[in-house]
Amino acid sequence: MNRGQASTPGQTGTPGQTGTRGQTPGQTPGPAPRQRRGERPILQVNPIACEAHGLCIELLPEMISADPWGYPIIAPGPVPDELLSLAQRAVTACPTLALLLTRPQ
Repeated sequence: MNRGQASTPGQTGTPGQTGTRGQTPGQTPGPAPRQRRGERPILQVNPIACEAHGLCIELLPEMISADPWGYPIIAPGPVPDELLSLAQRAVTACPTLALLLTRPQ
């Protein structure tokens, strides 16, 4: 980087190029890094953002049930490997973005 140029997060440091670190413009990000053994993602719901549309319950009944008012109740524990693609689909389909897949800390 040249003197006097400010660096902004996400830039590669080459003038005229923008994008995420290590990527050239127009390059799509690759698959997420493999998780370490025992670090399976956890499904969570943001109760403030949730409006009880029920899509997650329809898409992932193995892990999500409804309370008497139609709000999701998430099964405790990590998402099993065989349900991970369905969990990601439910997260993507949530109209209020209230469903999250998080990594254990």
